[in-house]
Amino acid sequence: MKRNQAKLAVTAAETDALEKLKQAQQKTDVDQVESDGIAAIKAVPAQAQDKPNALQEIQTAAEAKKRQIEESKAFTQEEKNEAIQKITQAVQDAQAKINQAEDRTGVSNAKGDGLAAIQAIQAVAQTKPTSLAAIAISEQAKKNEIENNNQLTREEK
Repeated sequence: MKRNQAKLAVTAAETDALEKLKQAQQKTDVDQVESDGIAAIKAVPAQAQDKPNALQEIQTAAEAKKRQIEESKAFTQEEKNEAIQKITQAVQDAQAKINQAEDRTGVSNAKGDGLAAIQAIQAVAQTKPTSLAAIAISEQAKKNEIENNNQLTREEK
């Protein structure tokens, strides 16, 4: 429930209770109206939903992205740590923007931007691919050397 709607609901509950109180004739009636009025006022939801839900979505997306990176065998621990640091920063930025948002649209935009930023982060595998390429080049060079060596018999090749 939006803030203004919640305030209006509280005011309506109060107004209703005051009207009933004016009509009450007996102490038991007054006590009942008071009890019902207070219960109606307390029943108006005052719990935030938009920001906590957006913050939870950001956290869930970040955890999934971190898990994806951690489970990959293509990256060194240093490369994983670098990507996770970027995710952590994106989460902090998104949380700040969500907490600063003043309306539902602002929260939604901040959440969308945060989710996009998290999804855009990619760990960059450089160390292992470079090593794999060096090994593949070395292997191919050795095979070529063996193949081009006329001193070796077919069986030795």
